[in-house]
Amino acid sequence: MSDNQFGIDRRLEWQAEKHGKAEPLHYRWGNIKRLLNDLTGNA
Repeated sequence: MSDNQFGIDRRLEWQAEKHGKAEPLHYRWGNIKRLLNDLTGNA
């Protein structure tokens, strides 16, 4: 979290009703695992 004025201004601009709720990024782990396996040759 930014404690400078830019960060403060950005948080004040946030309109929660226009954006979905934050959720964990669990859907990416399968992709990341596959990419790491490709990089290490552990297919």
